[in-house]
Amino acid sequence: MNVVQVIGNSSDPTAATTKQFGEFWAELAKRFRTNPKVIFGINNEPHDMVCVAPHLLRSWLIFIPKPTQLVLANNQAAINGIRSVGAAQLILAPGNAWTGGHSFTQVSGNNYAPSSDYMNKMWDPLHNLAIDIHEYLDEDYSGTHANCTQPAPSNLAALTAWLKENKLKAMITEFGGGDNDVCYQMLDEMFKYMDANDEYIGWSIWAAGPLWGRSSPCCGAETGSLEPNMLNADGKPEYVTIVFV
Repeated sequence: MNVVQVIGNSSDPTAATTKQFGEFWAELAKRFRTNPKVIFGINNEPHDMVCVAPHLLRSWLIFIPKPTQLVLANNQAAINGIRSVGAAQLILAPGNAWTGGHSFTQVSGNNYAPSSDYMNKMWDPLHNLAIDIHEYLDEDYSGTHANCTQPAPSNLAALTAWLKENKLKAMITEFGGGDNDVCYQMLDEMFKYMDANDEYIGWSIWAAGPLWGRSSPCCGAETGSLEPNMLNADGKPEYVTIVFV
């Protein structure tokens, strides 16, 4: 789910409240609670979380969470909603600042608190929760440049230490690099890093498919586009097997 309005921003009458966000997830989870192949990803890349200042409200008694606190509140509402209907599947919860792994323990935006200050406060009664992480390898971590200059092992080190300290897990659900030898090497280093650290329980890469053509950020010529029944540049089967569930 990705929205324009800031969920839980009480100054915006068009924005969903945190309570409504939890109710939405309860309804959605109810429809998929018996499907073991479903993972619930709460929200895509929260960022620029604008919260109204108390002096803009009529009452000074209203508690206004700070941006990263608001991400935590929304996450917890979704977790509560999902579990309230008996859905037991894995939940992926993001941090603030596009949930970047490199910045997870850093101040972001307009002096927003690090995600690491709050995301260890989430509670899942089933203990089937992981942190949703995005980590691109280009110069500004956006995944929009062909060249890879940001090494994942060193950029993820602080996050990994935080996960270990808090006995939490993470899944890197977006990452990628350009179609060139440097990126292939750095992606390989990233895979090896995740394999070497049990805090990472899985990954999904961005992006693939016919719309991307040869500029697909995830794949080299020998890999192919990751589309079913396609051949790579050498006329051989794809590097991975596609399974639709």
